[in-house]
Amino acid sequence: MKTRLFLLGLGLLGLFSTCSPKVVVKPLQNFPARQMYEGLIVFMPTDSIRYTEAEVIGEIRVMDSGTSINCDLETVVDSAEAQALKLGANAIKIYKHKLPSTLGSTCHQISAKALRLKDIRPYEKEIVWDARRRLSITDFKGDTMNRPFQAATCSSFKYKTWGRLIDGYMTLKVETFFDCFCSYFKPDPAAETLLEHEQIHFDISEIYARRFVRQVSSEIKSIEEFNNTGEKIARTIVLDMQKRQDLYDSEVYADPSKQGAWIEKTQNELQELQEFAPKQLRIRFKAKK
Repeated sequence: MKTRLFLLGLGLLGLFSTCSPKVVVKPLQNFPARQMYEGLIVFMPTDSIRYTEAEVIGEIRVMDSGTSINCDLETVVDSAEAQALKLGANAIKIYKHKLPSTLGSTCHQISAKALRLKDIRPYEKEIVWDARRRLSITDFKGDTMNRPFQAATCSSFKYKTWGRLIDGYMTLKVETFFDCFCSYFKPDPAAETLLEHEQIHFDISEIYARRFVRQVSSEIKSIEEFNNTGEKIARTIVLDMQKRQDLYDSEVYADPSKQGAWIEKTQNELQELQEFAPKQLRIRFKAKK
């Protein structure tokens, strides 16, 4: 029930970019579109996959459009993921990755197969928080050998930024995540109650991710301000989150009957912060005078 992992991801992507890469999609089968909370696995060229467990439903290529600047690997893969979800895929296998070249394209370029796997959970390394996607015991993949508690949830939030100077703003996107291989769950007669306890830890992380967005929204007026103080705000929020996680554990350890009150309190706070649930903001390049 203890042990939390608190990580921050900061990426300033294509701040002065003008054009996105070109995406070419070739559907091979028709399936209903999926949403990100349902899960999407990305297999890189070095990752192995048994194609007997997968159905190829499309081909996706992300290329240099000729004027692309915002085409780092993360952005390129994000573009492929978005198209894969539209095809109804739950995985993509990148089988070709062309690196940027000083003599040619400065973009990462990829070719990928859009796949339908029977079960993606064995492949999931990380789960992004969504109210429609509750944790299950199979999400906890960490080794339980010599671990001090019955279960542990490793969760926090991370953020990235991107934008175009011509638009006059950048976009801040925050994600609350659960680390599957850091988190563990030992067999327990009260597994359902224990799983509920761990879900609240994940929900608390979501609360503080929304608080981070709220604070940035109210205090940051320009990219310069965000670059100067954004990480400091995030670290302060993370420290407060750690204290909240510890308080939750200490109170419920001492009196398990308090679990219900914590569930209600957590759900109420999520509702109070519903305005910031998208966890995405636009920040101007220059503050209004």
